[in-house]
Amino acid sequence: MGWRIAIPLCITTLVVWILFSEDFHPEAFKSFHFGIKTIVGIALALIAMVIQNWAMGLRFRKLSDNQLSLRGGIRVQQMMEFTSAATPSSVGGSAVLFLFLSTEGVRAGKATAITFSALFLDQLLLFLLSLGVIILSTGAELFGRISLLASSFRMAFYLITLIVGVWSTVLFIALFIKPQILSGFVKWLSKRRLLSKYSSHVEKISDDLFIASKQLGDRSLKHWLGLLLLTAITWCARFAIAVCLIYGFALPNSFDTGVASILSVAYAEQIVIWMLSMIMPTPGGSGFAEYMFQGLYGNFFGSTQIALIVAVIWRCFSAYIYFLTGGILLSFRWNRIQIMAEDNNKYNEPLERRGSLQ
Repeated sequence: MGWRIAIPLCITTLVVWILFSEDFHPEAFKSFHFGIKTIVGIALALIAMVIQNWAMGLRFRKLSDNQLSLRGGIRVQQMMEFTSAATPSSVGGSAVLFLFLSTEGVRAGKATAITFSALFLDQLLLFLLSLGVIILSTGAELFGRISLLASSFRMAFYLITLIVGVWSTVLFIALFIKPQILSGFVKWLSKRRLLSKYSSHVEKISDDLFIASKQLGDRSLKHWLGLLLLTAITWCARFAIAVCLIYGFALPNSFDTGVASILSVAYAEQIVIWMLSMIMPTPGGSGFAEYMFQGLYGNFFGSTQIALIVAVIWRCFSAYIYFLTGGILLSFRWNRIQIMAEDNNKYNEPLERRGSLQ
């Protein structure tokens, strides 16, 4: 399991090292003073990180109808964040979320339904936030400080927002209007060559998925609004980490035009960075995220070098820390995941050998 953690970590370290090697000059740090404001900024960023993980863990508990404990929900969150940090952002942690839920004792069908529900909530909120950014701000505000490829980034952001909106609509239809779509999709997958030997087990999962999807779809509007609120707390806290660090490390004269207005633009740019990172091929968008942070927020710190340092601290709080927490948890759960895979094979043995497994 160790090499599975080491490979993405090495790729991430290499990308960050390349960025530092191009612009790192020690003399730039002579003008930086570590003071009370810096400590406050770091403390607020840590609080935002804790709130993010607590809200996500509580959301998994609610989605499982309290079958998961809060601690179990947070464990699932840590492993999912590790997967997100260790794989390209287009893959993300949601792709294997059902597996992490299964290690906590959630049935495969219900775990799959929870996975699609969590994905729907995340995509819906990201779409609403991105749409709000597009409506309430201008391209010049969001991309004006990045001269290189600014127009391309703007168009990519608009396109990704549209795709996320369409994907949210598809998930809404599958969860609330025609839940048989999800189970039918899973049955279709079972007929693919790679999954054909698991077809009987996958069909059972698809039946459980249909039942679980119906149960989730029958939940009240109040229930789903509560889940959407927890999703909003999660993402708002995630984006607040960078804003807290900017406040803590920025030069005093960076806020001459008003702290609130400056930080609100910085917050909107966090949404832009996240959405654009979704299409990056590096683990967790590494390299691109740091480049965007440096380009958009460099003026706050007076030098590119300090901007890179703050970018790395931001990534430690929002991504790199999960290499440690999620990676350790996943290492302990790896044997359980392998046992689950063996059980799947047993389930697909000939009838005369299943015996009491039926």
